[in-house]
Amino acid sequence: MRIGVASSVVLYKSLKSIIILILILLFRRRLNLKSTKGANIILWTLLLIYLIFPKDILFSIKTYEASKFIKTIFAPSILINQAAIYITDKFPSISRFNRIVGSSLVVIYTLYQFIKFKKALSNSLELKDRTHLNNSLKKFNIKREVKIYINDELDTPITYGIFRPKIILQKSILKDWDLLDHVLTHELVHIERYHILLSHLKNLIICLYWYNPFLILSLQYFEKDIEINCDKIVIKKIGDSQENRKNYCQSMLKLIERQRENDKFVLNLSPTKERMLTMKNWKKTLSGTFTLIFLLFLYIPVFTNAVEVDENEVISDTEGIKEVYVNVDNRVEEITDEEYENLELYEIPTNGLRSANIDQKVTLGRLEYESYTFTMKSLYGKDHDGFTIKTSEMYSKAGVNYTVIIEENGDTIYESRFSKGVNLKMNANRGSSYRVTINNRSSELLSYKINIRSYAR
Repeated sequence: MRIGVASSVVLYKSLKSIIILILILLFRRRLNLKSTKGANIILWTLLLIYLIFPKDILFSIKTYEASKFIKTIFAPSILINQAAIYITDKFPSISRFNRIVGSSLVVIYTLYQFIKFKKALSNSLELKDRTHLNNSLKKFNIKREVKIYINDELDTPITYGIFRPKIILQKSILKDWDLLDHVLTHELVHIERYHILLSHLKNLIICLYWYNPFLILSLQYFEKDIEINCDKIVIKKIGDSQENRKNYCQSMLKLIERQRENDKFVLNLSPTKERMLTMKNWKKTLSGTFTLIFLLFLYIPVFTNAVEVDENEVISDTEGIKEVYVNVDNRVEEITDEEYENLELYEIPTNGLRSANIDQKVTLGRLEYESYTFTMKSLYGKDHDGFTIKTSEMYSKAGVNYTVIIEENGDTIYESRFSKGVNLKMNANRGSSYRVTINNRSSELLSYKINIRSYAR
């Protein structure tokens, strides 16, 4: 069994994530009532990391060497991957369109949050008396400076900022000592556990996976589980007893009553039925802990990309496919290994755009691609006006089948399909930017080694 990483397309991950979402939605209530305080937060956080990270953990399992136990563990992963790949293959490629929409939504969200924060802070007055804040801070180990502001235009207490957090309260809260203590403790828990960062990450995931309504609708429960987790930690901070649980729930009821008087609806601290029942009945049990462990075990087939390799399979650098679709002005030439070795090659300059991974071993899933972006201009040395692309050590269970695409300043100038390793020599323009893309067109994983070097013509 070999372990590595494999790049993963967004739609492919989106489909696989649905399995995790179903597991979370089925078991979240039980975990909230019976398991450790942060059980659901652990599950949600792992899902968000999986969705934001562009790679999968790759397990290549040799069927003739692997034990029955290993085969049993990764059998669901193989089936899930095959199903996700099959469904992905039925959809047209929307990668570029998705990048445009996703990037636009991220920009809009960032601007919205900035404007919202500036507006809230501009109408707020800083509370100079830090007596109650300092008393509440004694329960925490927060090194960041926390400030309190007053703003009666807001419906509910809220917290802004990750590195310089600010708690915004309403004047009426300051008149009730128990309520103030509970609210401050609640908001400080959010600050201590970086719940604000998790919330931003969740919203960025929504922007990037805008086309998956099931994911978007399911993530609303993430916010609810954050609040439930926060409630449990508050109770631990003030002392876990039935009396303190009751008092804390009464504080939340006071907030909703104050807001009803103003015909406003409380967002964060509104005592939903689920939160109230959780506060009343939550108790960590052994069965709840085992449920969490069981779900984490079920994560493995989804979070990994497992493939089977048979003993007699040797498919590498096979002859066959060679189709040239685009070659503007014949600027790209296929050369032999001997011609390649005779070239005086240099490192691609890295001072321009993101440097290319010019010497790398890569594994791509079906329909996946890897891009290498660089510029032909150097601030420190000699400018180069040509580069080479060398692909080798090609391997695919279903036969090598891939496309090489070269873009110059955003325009495609070369596209060709191959079934073996190839040496390409490109006559480039000095100062131009380039993107080289390797696109796997086989029905199975494709592994290869790529070298990109520059040379002076």
